[in-house]
Amino acid sequence: MDSRKGGTIINATTPRGQGILGQLYFNGQGVKKSYKLAKFWAKMSAEQGFAESQYGLGQLYLRGEGVSRSYAQAKHWFEMAAGQGHAPARRALALLYARGQGVVKSYDKAREFCEMAAELGLASAQSDLGFMYSRGLGIDKSWEMAKHWYELAAEQQHAAAYLNLGKMYFRGDCEIAGQSFDRAREYFELAANSKDVKASQGMYNLATMYQHGKGVKQSNERARALLKQAADLGHKQAIEQLAEWNRLNHISLKHSWETMFA
Repeated sequence: MDSRKGGTIINATTPRGQGILGQLYFNGQGVKKSYKLAKFWAKMSAEQGFAESQYGLGQLYLRGEGVSRSYAQAKHWFEMAAGQGHAPARRALALLYARGQGVVKSYDKAREFCEMAAELGLASAQSDLGFMYSRGLGIDKSWEMAKHWYELAAEQQHAAAYLNLGKMYFRGDCEIAGQSFDRAREYFELAANSKDVKASQGMYNLATMYQHGKGVKQSNERARALLKQAADLGHKQAIEQLAEWNRLNHISLKHSWETMFA
């Protein structure tokens, strides 16, 4: 059986082709979206050892899409893919252990899998590992190491890493880096200008900086504009603060800096 993807013939007799078909049905790309068919093709491919399909099948079980949710099955397929050096599968295992989903919660195991994925260059895992160092989860707390991993992720334009670096500089968490509102603003701007879902948080953080004149010239007008941008993207706190603006005709930020950047 052959199918087509953007004019390219997909050989559905190969594990890779079957995996691609699974992705097409999952995303509804060129075909009617169907989790059932996504699972059918992903499973056929995964059982033949195709790591990307093993990971995809694990995600279906994790989310309960096209199958009954099963953390045990998710873990099984993630482990199969992780054993082949699949970085996202290793991060997925880290998240299972961090959340205690289908396994005994263990930050030690989470850190172990997160490190393996981060060392393979996966930006999301590098950002996660930075967070673990910042909180001392499964490892000795170290802001220096947190900064190291955040920066590696940021080099790959990872929005969460931008936000965490911004918070770190804003609060002066890392003794070596020190406090710098200018650097905090730069990282929040990078997050705000990203195409990531976390862009709204970058906008919200910038709004608070403009409202209080931290690292920027104080400007309620600029703060309001940024709040509106974040609110338009569904940011809950921005929606609340913008409503407060409209009610009182000025910004009344209720939360402390510690709450905003927690």
